[in-house]
Amino acid sequence: AAHELRTPTQSIVGYTELLQHNYDLNKEGLTKGDRSTHDSLDALRRNSIRLKNLTNDILDVSRIEAGTLRLNEERINLNEKIRNMVKDITNTNLQAGEKGLTIQFLNDKSNDGIDYYVRADKLRLFQVLSNLINNAIKFTNVNGVISISINKADSRMSDNHNIHTLEKNGYVFVQIKDNGSGIDSEIQSR
Repeated sequence: AAHELRTPTQSIVGYTELLQHNYDLNKEGLTKGDRSTHDSLDALRRNSIRLKNLTNDILDVSRIEAGTLRLNEERINLNEKIRNMVKDITNTNLQAGEKGLTIQFLNDKSNDGIDYYVRADKLRLFQVLSNLINNAIKFTNVNGVISISINKADSRMSDNHNIHTLEKNGYVFVQIKDNGSGIDSEIQSR
């Protein structure tokens, strides 16, 4: 089933990106038809990526329910991961740009000088954090602010470096706040 779902969606994404790449977007004096084709290719690419992501999400849920989801844990610099994610989302999320949103990482190295390291699956961590940030973007009003911060628990300083090492059962909390409308009170209990 995974193969049957992934093959056509990957093909749609790939061919759409190829068409878009081959289409000369820098051509002077685009005609109305050219602009329409460009807009259509852009919509096709966006929606094919959404379809691919939805397919992967459905496959992940089935793996979780079957108990077969495998995590590839590795040591990750959480500050670096979040810093790169904020940069990527700021540069690529059209909705954030159109709304004039500010996405800020409060624990950036320039602020407190501490890098937090965790053992986690890099892809899954990115998936969770980007979903939370994208939800914040979706529900934050024009010129709003989205703040990301890391708080430690049960940590100690390492000997020669300004790096926090988590204890065996320590935790780090990543908090994403926005000044949007929040969850509607009618559905909050659910």
